[in-house]
Amino acid sequence: MKNKLLKLLCVGTLLIMSIGVLCACNPVITADRYTDAQHLQRVSQRARAHFIRKNSPDNGKEYTDMEVYPLYNAFDQLEYFLIDLEPYGYAYVKIDFSGETLTNPRGMYMCSYGSIWCRYRFWDSDEPYPDSNWGKLIEQDNIVFELDDSGDMIKYENSHFKLAGIRDEKRYLLEYEFSSGTRYIPAVKRGEKYLNLVSMEEFGLDELNTVEKKPDSDAYFTFKRLL
Repeated sequence: MKNKLLKLLCVGTLLIMSIGVLCACNPVITADRYTDAQHLQRVSQRARAHFIRKNSPDNGKEYTDMEVYPLYNAFDQLEYFLIDLEPYGYAYVKIDFSGETLTNPRGMYMCSYGSIWCRYRFWDSDEPYPDSNWGKLIEQDNIVFELDDSGDMIKYENSHFKLAGIRDEKRYLLEYEFSSGTRYIPAVKRGEKYLNLVSMEEFGLDELNTVEKKPDSDAYFTFKRLL
């Protein structure tokens, strides 16, 4: 009986020691270990390896060059990145502040591949929209889309920031909660307000606390898509 207890005690001790060694050798590395400049460098290196060197196996496109820009949240804190791809295309990246481990060093950055998108605004009135460059479509009676000369939706494959000609301004990705989950608005500051780069309308941060749907991007971050 004593031998059995001694054996169990030894096994338990070895198990605890093994767990301790594993934790010591595989510590969690949190995002605050790196400066903003280091995060930018890390994301740039991984994006170039993923999109340029591998020619983006995720969607079959072949990219020739790219540029990475920091994106800030409503508190002016770095939380996201924009990857502008050449000749066209884009992606958004979100920092996972829960960290990564040495055995999973790629787990700190979640990637949302850019999709084809259209500029739109909400318009509940039955009256024609006052700007003739925007119009309703039958299947979307409470939304007006940016239209071309033929009356068709204009579709874009480049990022919201690139289409708006944003160069040296500070870029933002502002989140709000809706019934379908967290949504993201690409924006730049205009005085005390922000310019929504999907609708090209100005709004205040207080509007992010309302329950109404807002023109936003299709950005979706998941641990299944890591950069």
